[in-house]
Amino acid sequence: MYDATTVLLYEYYRATGWNEQRAYAQLMTASSLLLDFPVPHGALLTHAAVSNPSLFSSARLLAVPLSGSLGYTHAATHAQFNAGCIQRASERMLSAIPFLQPDTLRTLRLAQRPPPREMLLHGNVHMPANLVEALAVMRLSPHWQCSASALSCAPRFPLVPLGRWIGVLPPPKPRQAPRALSGVPPGTTNMTLALQMQTEKTVAEYSYSVDDALWGVSVLRTLSSPASGAYGTLCAGAELFMSALERSAGVSMGLRYAMPHGCQWPVEAPQAALPSVATLTLNPIMGHVRTSYAAQVDPDLAVCARYDFNVFSYLSDLSFGLEYRLWTTEEDLVQDESPPRSLRETHGVWTPYVADKALSLREEHARAAPQPLAARSPAAEECAPLCHAPSLQGLLKWRMSASGVLALLWEGHWHRCLVSKLRI
Repeated sequence: MYDATTVLLYEYYRATGWNEQRAYAQLMTASSLLLDFPVPHGALLTHAAVSNPSLFSSARLLAVPLSGSLGYTHAATHAQFNAGCIQRASERMLSAIPFLQPDTLRTLRLAQRPPPREMLLHGNVHMPANLVEALAVMRLSPHWQCSASALSCAPRFPLVPLGRWIGVLPPPKPRQAPRALSGVPPGTTNMTLALQMQTEKTVAEYSYSVDDALWGVSVLRTLSSPASGAYGTLCAGAELFMSALERSAGVSMGLRYAMPHGCQWPVEAPQAALPSVATLTLNPIMGHVRTSYAAQVDPDLAVCARYDFNVFSYLSDLSFGLEYRLWTTEEDLVQDESPPRSLRETHGVWTPYVADKALSLREEHARAAPQPLAARSPAAEECAPLCHAPSLQGLLKWRMSASGVLALLWEGHWHRCLVSKLRI
């Protein structure tokens, strides 16, 4: 499931019209969500609450221990930014179906915006783990935006660095090096800076990681699209990264062909094509080749197949996976509704019914037409029962590979709690 930071970042992209799926880093998002989903050891329970538009809290329970976090968010967008998205189960679940059409999620807004600039500021404090994460995103122009993210871990003994600085404590010995805490060494801070550019056909990203002095450049360009008469969208891109600390470099290249919903096949077919994505990536230095194909065969069912091969060691792996979406039924909606309200609560007014004894059964045609009800007050409108549409209740994921890995994951929500359960 997505954490609160990722959900808020996606909501900011939606409000600003930035399509993050057109980046090279998101080239294989659909297949990764179908085949590389994380599985908890047991049951994972997540709860999130928004006390006001800028402050929220969340808690995660994975058997033991109990972990919680408190976050603050400030967003300045021209469109409406809904911070309550972290409470919607459909936004927290790792569903791959929305990513089968990466080029139709959002349209880049090219109109000039008046000041102030759109930005997102987010901070989150994890109390038991002593971790602080921060995120800042700012829109520089219709085509450019910059972002900075940081993760800091508190030192194991906060007064030790101060004592060594003033000379009270001796310098540390090599054998007394602190162990990693929650995957991050105590007293360290890792910051990543990124500059992104997005046009109608080209998406580029320049990044730098302070922790390991890692520089990265990635470009993804659209070669053809249905707007130009093609049957689908063909994109090609590459990524180059170099680490000054490790004195190493790497490069990768990739292709993606996406067919949107309703697109016509090149050959005559009885029905229009369903959303599907085919990808191919190559790492020439490591000799790794990966190809995948993901398609939505049903409105609630998506399948995926992926093949990995190494040209140096001749090792290969074949993986299959699927995702099925579960929706609430009409019986569930009836059970969730509150008990029947009285006439006063439903319409906001109450008028005693007076039987007209002067009328007989033979004079039914002379009965006066019923008078219209009085206008409802705004408070009564909120109390009136509404016709709720079926909502996403959960996800069922399954994957299997030739290497002997078999996993089954169910994600669902119970009231405002999101539950992930693993079965093997």
